[in-house]
Amino acid sequence: MSEAGEVTESSPILEFDPTPEAMIEPAAVVKPRDVPAHVVLCYFQDIIERVVREHGGRQVARLRSEIGDNPIYEIDYGGRRLALVHPGVGAPLAAGFLEELIALGCRAFVAAGGAGVLVPELGLGHVIVPTAAIRDEGTSYHYLPPGREVAADPAAVAAIIATLVHHNVPYVTGKTWTTDALYRETRTKLARRVAEGCLTVEMEAAACFAVAAFRGVPFGQLVYAGDDLSGEQWDERGWVRHASGREMLFRLAAESVLRLAPAYTVLDGVRWQLPPRQAPSSSASSNAAVPEPEVTLTDGTVTLRPWRPEDAPSVLAACQDPLIARFIPIPQPYTETDAESFVASRRRGWETEDERSFAIVDAVTGELLGSIARHGPFGHRATYGYWLVPHARGRGNATRALRLITDWTVATTDVVRLDLYTDLENDASGRVAQRVGFEREGIRRAWDVDREGRPIDVVFYVLVRDGTGNSSTG
Repeated sequence: MSEAGEVTESSPILEFDPTPEAMIEPAAVVKPRDVPAHVVLCYFQDIIERVVREHGGRQVARLRSEIGDNPIYEIDYGGRRLALVHPGVGAPLAAGFLEELIALGCRAFVAAGGAGVLVPELGLGHVIVPTAAIRDEGTSYHYLPPGREVAADPAAVAAIIATLVHHNVPYVTGKTWTTDALYRETRTKLARRVAEGCLTVEMEAAACFAVAAFRGVPFGQLVYAGDDLSGEQWDERGWVRHASGREMLFRLAAESVLRLAPAYTVLDGVRWQLPPRQAPSSSASSNAAVPEPEVTLTDGTVTLRPWRPEDAPSVLAACQDPLIARFIPIPQPYTETDAESFVASRRRGWETEDERSFAIVDAVTGELLGSIARHGPFGHRATYGYWLVPHARGRGNATRALRLITDWTVATTDVVRLDLYTDLENDASGRVAQRVGFEREGIRRAWDVDREGRPIDVVFYVLVRDGTGNSSTG
């Protein structure tokens, strides 16, 4: 360590080894059992005891450590098998327990807990969904290369948000700060974490996100706002006695994890891949008749692929964003049915030549980043539209997606005029168009209508193909 206290290259924490097998593998410690694939990791021991009692739960296995046995319970939750277990406190213990649960045969996880809040807006009991964790602990560095943060599994986040929306539970999303040192949360560090977008502080999320990513299982977390570190003095706020909020959080976690399809299952020691995640059965019949589109476009960073039924939860989560609702006349409130209808209609668009709609996804992880579509060709003209999820903005993803779809259009059609239009106040989308080569054509009065059907003015951007077949703004 330097005199300034900075970590140097000699720090052991940075010596990540990607070797898949370790000297002690979880499978050598625990053997696969007949346990539920879906697990709620509940940090509230009082709630575990109550739920097990009310649901007639039974112990099916146990995790062991020098602090004693940690029972794994199975309950029937809405006709589904569900495991319930305490995840352990602190990153190393939580990571070790998670490893052993995976080795036992558990395959999808949502954790429910409390967290200290770093911003004053979060009142006691408010629900927070961490989308990423600052890695200010040690465990995650043994599962992933060094980095400042680790993202939560996007499918798990989408499942949690879908549940919260379904039950009209207010929530916020954002980063959490995972620390190993409960008594070293200094004012300087608090200010730094708030500046980089952290809403909460806790002790396990980064490690669990990293283990789940390493092992390839979906893992999400939801926490409720507990003690307050945003003021001049620490305020405990009696958060450990917030019984009603703790029980509600368990029920939300249970419903959320049961929305997830496990990554795989193990039978007789053999790992079997499960089919892709399916949308809820209410939309299955409408999707079954749609031929599967095959066009996929990628530049290695983003990929444009046709929509899939299992994208609906991610669309639902994205469309809770107020900026999307501001510039696109989507239904308000936006529901599960709306998301399923959106995906189904975009898939049906491939049955004709009128629309080509793509999901924008991360080329490496497959995470949904947004939507982009080409309307047409209509004669010599085609029109484009796009939106991004909040965390995908400002990283060049929309520019890459628009360039991919316009280059594909020029290469495969005789379209001459490529255009798009934006709200007068949506400068960001206009800048995306200009970076791809579109030119601002001007304002068209009363061209579109808003959600209430009132005419609105828009800004048009145009890209014209010249006589050589190339596109230009001339």
